[in-house]
Amino acid sequence: MAFNEGLNFIDRGGDVVQSSEKLYKAVEEAIKALAIAKNLDEAREALSKADGV
Repeated sequence: MAFNEGLNFIDRGGDVVQSSEKLYKAVEEAIKALAIAKNLDEAREALSKADGV
């Protein structure tokens, strides 16, 4: 969702900084999803810390 928002914002001539932030967030979420799907130690640690907060 954030990826499409970022691209649409650029297409409409929107703020480059805001577009970059939306695209960065989309990539960040994709990396998190891949880490969870691959069952990486770092992902398990992050999930366990989030559950404890």
